[in-house]
Amino acid sequence: MARDNKADPGDNKLNLTPCIDMVFQLMIFFMVVSDITPVLEDVQLTKASQADTNKETITERSIVVNVTMKGDIKIMGTKLEGKALEDRLAAEASVAGVEDNPNAPGKKISKLWVTIRGDQNVAYEKIQNVFEACAKNGIWRTRIAAIKEEIE
Repeated sequence: MARDNKADPGDNKLNLTPCIDMVFQLMIFFMVVSDITPVLEDVQLTKASQADTNKETITERSIVVNVTMKGDIKIMGTKLEGKALEDRLAAEASVAGVEDNPNAPGKKISKLWVTIRGDQNVAYEKIQNVFEACAKNGIWRTRIAAIKEEIE
């Protein structure tokens, strides 16, 4: 069998265009389907007759802190206690930035919002630990999640 030596030597080049297109399509797919919502632990929220149902969108940076029935404090599924909790809140507060405190001229407060989701059966001491860690980092924008209970 004779080989055709007259073939163009450029025919042996590998065309990577389809491969690159596939990589970009996979990157876009994974970015779209990845879950970037906060991790919500299984927490039985407290019922409150005076709960505010205003679901106003917070434009500043916000995080959710979950306090489970066992008393574990978790942010995005990571269990944090003591200094680790304070360090994580400090990091989040530094990313959110600061602004002037309208109640204390010359002092700065964090723009970070912290939503605390505490289980109805957990000791308040655990929720108080979250408030104290927020206060140490200049985070005053906090709120506690609850379920609105209708009064009969």
